[in-house]
Amino acid sequence: SKAEMRHTCRGTINLATANITVEDSCNFIISNGGAQTYHLKASSEVERQRWVTALELAKAKAVKMLEESDDSGDESVSQTDKTELQSTLRTLSSKVEDLSTCNDLIAKHGTALQRSLSELETLRLPADSTEKIKQVNERATLFRITSNAMINACRDFLLLAQTHSKKWQKSLQHERDRRIRLEETLEQLAKQHNHLERAFRGATVLPPAGTPGPDGSAKGTKWVNFNEPLSMLQRLTEDLEYHELLDRAAKCESSLEQLCYVAAFTVSSYSTTVFRTSKPFNPLLGETFELDRLEENGYRSLCEQVSHHPPAAAHHADSKHGWTLRQEIKITSKFRGKYLSIMPLGTIHCVFHSSGNHYTWKKVTTTVHNIIVGKLWIDQSGEIEIINHKTGDKCNLKFVPYSYFSRDVARKVTGEVTDPTGKVHFVLLGTWDEKMDCYKVTSGSGDNGGEGRQRSHEVEESRVLLWKRNPLP
Repeated sequence: SKAEMRHTCRGTINLATANITVEDSCNFIISNGGAQTYHLKASSEVERQRWVTALELAKAKAVKMLEESDDSGDESVSQTDKTELQSTLRTLSSKVEDLSTCNDLIAKHGTALQRSLSELETLRLPADSTEKIKQVNERATLFRITSNAMINACRDFLLLAQTHSKKWQKSLQHERDRRIRLEETLEQLAKQHNHLERAFRGATVLPPAGTPGPDGSAKGTKWVNFNEPLSMLQRLTEDLEYHELLDRAAKCESSLEQLCYVAAFTVSSYSTTVFRTSKPFNPLLGETFELDRLEENGYRSLCEQVSHHPPAAAHHADSKHGWTLRQEIKITSKFRGKYLSIMPLGTIHCVFHSSGNHYTWKKVTTTVHNIIVGKLWIDQSGEIEIINHKTGDKCNLKFVPYSYFSRDVARKVTGEVTDPTGKVHFVLLGTWDEKMDCYKVTSGSGDNGGEGRQRSHEVEESRVLLWKRNPLP
C-alpha cells in the first residue's frame, strides 16, 4: 500500500533514500546507509554510466513522489493555507467590528450611567450614600477607559496581522518559485546528460592518443589515470636503485660509518616518489617479481605477494658484495578529505656478512595532498630509527613535513648517528629527493656532542657526500 512506501521490504532499496556511488570503470554501488548494499557490475564503462544516469533520474522521480505523498502536493497545501488565513482574517475583522459596536454601546451606556450618577448626587441622601455613588462613578470611568484600550489593541493586532501575512505570503511564494526553477534546471541537466551519453554511445571509436586533429596538431585523449603501469612488487624493488650505498657500507671497517651509509640508503628509497602521484597496481596473491642483476651489479631480488587481505608483500635481496636485505610490507591508509596518508607497516632488515652487523628500520608516512581539488603532490614525514642490533649503535632520521610558512628547505631530512652511550659521532643533513651529507662530530668539553660540537666552518671541512640522486630517466 502507499502507506508502506517509506518502509522498504526485505531485499529492496527505496530509491528515494538510496546512495548511488561509482566504484571504478565498470562497478557501482547502491546502498541505503548500511542495511542493504548492492555491488553491481556493467559490461563496460559506457553501460555503467547508462545505469547510473537512469538510476539518478529514477531517484529524482522517487523523491518527488515521496514529497507529494507526504504533503499531498505543495500547491494544494499553499492553497489550503491561503484559504485558512483569509478565513481567519475575515473572522478577526468581524470580531473587531463587534468590538467597535460594543465600544459605541459602552460609550453610550457609560455616558448615561454617569449622568444618572450625577443626578443621584443632587438628591438629598445620607452622607455615606454620596461617598458610595462617587466610588461607583470612578469605577465606571475606569471600566470605559479599559474597554476602549482593549478595542484599540485588537484593531492594531488585526492591522499587523494583515500587513505581515502579505509579506509572509510573498516570501513563501518566492521560495516556492525558486525551488520549482531549481527542479526544472536539474531535470533539464539530467536530460542533457542522458542525451550526451546516448550521443557518446553512438559516436565512432575515439582516435588513439597523439592522432593529429583537424588543424594538424596532435591532441592526445586524456583519461583520470589513477594507476601507474607497475605493480607494488616492482615499486618495492625500486628500493634497491642505490644498492651501491650498501656495497660501500659493506667495505666500512667502522660500524658507525657503516650506519651512515645505511641511513643514506634508507633515505634514497624515497627519491623517485616526489613525481610519482599515481598508485601501483595491487598484485595477485602469490604473484612474484624477480630482478636478477648478478652480472652487472652483483645482486638479485625476489618479491612475492604473500597476503591478499590485508595486502602484504615479502622482499628478499642477496648481493655478492656482502649484504642481504629483506623486508615485509603491509599498507594501511587514512583518508582525511584533502589528503591521503599511507602508513607502511613491517620491518626492513639489512645484514652484512663479514661483520655480522644486523640493522633494522621502518618506513615513514607518505601523504598525498590535493586529493579532491588541485594538483596532486607527495610528502614524506615522520621519524626512522635505524638500530644495529650487534653493536647497539643507532641513527635517528627526521623527515620534516612540508610547510608553506617555513623558510627551511623543502623535503628536509636530518639525522644523528650515536653509539650505545648516546654520544653523537655523525650528523646527517640533506633532502629525501636530492642528496644526503654526513658531518663528523668531534666532542670537546660537552657530553654527547652537545656544546662541544664543531662550529659551522669546522663542520664544513668534515662534510662527506653520502648519496646524490641519479638523473631521472
